[in-house]
Amino acid sequence: MTIDDLPSAPFGREQIELLLPHRGPMLLIDVIDSYHVPERISGRKLVQTDELFLQGHFPGRPVLPGVIVIEAMGQVAACLAYLSTPAQERRLGIHLMSLDRVKFRRPVLPGDELRFDVRTLRVRGPIWNFNAKAYVEDQLAAQARYLAAFAEET
Repeated sequence: MTIDDLPSAPFGREQIELLLPHRGPMLLIDVIDSYHVPERISGRKLVQTDELFLQGHFPGRPVLPGVIVIEAMGQVAACLAYLSTPAQERRLGIHLMSLDRVKFRRPVLPGDELRFDVRTLRVRGPIWNFNAKAYVEDQLAAQARYLAAFAEET
């Protein structure tokens, strides 16, 4: 199976690995629930008690680091960009350029299921602008705006 043969959503890690270069422990999303290219995508991550990131953050009261939540939202956004872009334009990968309006609203704990909602704000050539939100149940956990671009050959 190739990226161009992906089934309709939902799909899991095996198919996500066709989209993203990330692998464990840095592949942070478990499921893509739905997408409508190039406008929006949703996905999920179940925060396991044995996550590498929780071992020292914080002993006795583990909390998923905010940077991991931000990275996971970025990975969901990258999936939308890959699904929306022709193969010849995505071969060198998409890279984060900037973050803006980052806010954390509640801690994310072991056992929580993070649900991601990413919307495209604008696409100009290889540059994508996204608005992303992460929820635990119905509570907003984090939000950010992302600017990312597909790498160009030099």
